[in-house]
Amino acid sequence: MLFPRNAHNRGGCVLRPRRLRSVPLLLIILTVLVITPPIQGSPEQAKVEIQIRTVNLKREPVAGVTVEAYNATTDPETLIEKGVTNQTGWIRLQLANDTYYSFKAFWKDVEVGSLPKQHITSNTTIHDFQCSLADIKVMVTDEADAPLPYIEVVLAYSYLTRNNETVPERASFETRENGTIVAHNLLTNANYTVEARRYGSLFNTTQIPSLNQLLKDGWANITITCPTYTLFTHVLDSNRLPLPNMEVEVYEWSSRILVQSGTTNDQGSAAFNCTFGRYRVIVYGYSEELKRRIILNETLVDLIEDELFLLIHCKIFNVTPSVKVVDYFGQSIPDAMIELERKIDQDWVRIEPVRKTDAYGVASMPKIGGDYRISVYVAGDLCETRTLYLDETKVLLFKMDKYAMVSGYLIETSRLIAYVLLSLLIAFLGLALSYRRLWQIIIRKKSRS
Repeated sequence: MLFPRNAHNRGGCVLRPRRLRSVPLLLIILTVLVITPPIQGSPEQAKVEIQIRTVNLKREPVAGVTVEAYNATTDPETLIEKGVTNQTGWIRLQLANDTYYSFKAFWKDVEVGSLPKQHITSNTTIHDFQCSLADIKVMVTDEADAPLPYIEVVLAYSYLTRNNETVPERASFETRENGTIVAHNLLTNANYTVEARRYGSLFNTTQIPSLNQLLKDGWANITITCPTYTLFTHVLDSNRLPLPNMEVEVYEWSSRILVQSGTTNDQGSAAFNCTFGRYRVIVYGYSEELKRRIILNETLVDLIEDELFLLIHCKIFNVTPSVKVVDYFGQSIPDAMIELERKIDQDWVRIEPVRKTDAYGVASMPKIGGDYRISVYVAGDLCETRTLYLDETKVLLFKMDKYAMVSGYLIETSRLIAYVLLSLLIAFLGLALSYRRLWQIIIRKKSRS
């Protein structure tokens, strides 16, 4: 408010006018901006890309490893970012630039590698982030150092995670033709138990507290030797008597490869030294009728303990079966032809010479049983064929209802019946004629009287 220069207040006091300075607002703002230094802002720092490849102790890429990046300037270090490596072992992380970082690698939640504090100032590639993961190679051989294929190898192990949890795991493998199995990327600080089985039977258990003591160039090599055991065989015939001079052959069960062979002694015994496993034991005998050796017994045995005793009972050897041929009335038929065939492998082999029944209608058979096909011929005609398995002494009865023996002569049953009926008819006619004549005589005598 402006007052006149000569104005007075009511109390007689004189008021002096206030002089105001008008300064443009824009000038003030510009002055402040020029004089005041610029305040530094805190925009988000620039990002850089970190490429990391994880490798095992053989320097091979490992997929599925969890890689974690930590800020190394804090105490404790703080997790910034994490990810999982791809099939080629690589991972990409986006991190703030110009910062110190450390990196850790985890496999099955177990720390397997670490990179110490590193100053990251640009895009960085770490080619070999080594992890404590190794390959196990197990070789299984016999006592002659020959590799054993098809052996079941079980790796049982347990490990402690970063959360102090004990985790058990179990993996099963089968050895290849070279007798080996390979397990990849295993924890080196785990406790391992290696079990080896052949045909389902355990023959070796190996305890490994840590792989570190076995490591060489990223490999942990383990050799398992399958033991050799003694197999005692004792061979008996159908009467449970010892069989000397019998050929005994031992074959590998799966491959049917001949492992060992021998001949029984006077007590019918033979011994073999074979690798722990499963075997086919085959006993052979010679057949004079067939002029070849015949399988008398085939036995499957699991040789899973030393000095195993195996009793082999050859039921088909030294049997005395026979064939008896009878007619419709159960009377013996002599001179019947008996043709015998025995099955060997998949073929039927004829046994020569052809046998004939004796006066009692009986014909003997070979002393070695088995699969037989018996054909019976009477008067040159094939009457019956029978296929059966013989493993005991018995009489095989063949009843020929087509024939009958009359006073030592063989005649067909149908003819015999016809002859009997004809005879009865003739007898009946004779009786009828005799009765008629007798009746006529009686009538004549009565008429005369």
